[in-house]
Amino acid sequence: MNRLVNFTQGLNSLIQSAQNTQRSNKKVSTDMFINLAKLDHVVFKLKGYDAAFKDNHSFVFQNHTSCRFGKWYLDEVKELFGKAASYKKVDAMHKSIHDNVRVVPNYIEKERL
Repeated sequence: MNRLVNFTQGLNSLIQSAQNTQRSNKKVSTDMFINLAKLDHVVFKLKGYDAAFKDNHSFVFQNHTSCRFGKWYLDEVKELFGKAASYKKVDAMHKSIHDNVRVVPNYIEKERL
């Protein structure tokens, strides 16, 4: 009986350890994705500035729902936090980033008129 108890305790400890590892991996994965999304938006802004300085009016800017972060945010994150008040605040800020970069060529064009 003692062997069975020891086995059960060892198995439970192993399960707990596996669950902790799974949670840690999920957190690291999420943190990495968020940093990647931040870099994507730095590149997005740089492309916007580049298009403006080169007077490239044919450049197509992504909207806030079609970038990597937007897709993730509207799918995975929405399922988890969609009802939280802060969820909508992040969406508004994210949309603002895209909208502000997308209008830069228009400002430059108006200055030339």
